[in-house]
Amino acid sequence: MYTGLGKLSVQSEKWRSGVVMFLNVKFCYEIQHFWFFYR
Repeated sequence: MYTGLGKLSVQSEKWRSGVVMFLNVKFCYEIQHFWFFYR
């Protein structure tokens, strides 16, 4: 039970870090796009 819970938390932690990384990349891309068009 406990090990399963730990595994689940690790998995959700990985998922969250992946989402954060994706958002950071998207944000950087959007900023560059915006800057390219509106400088």
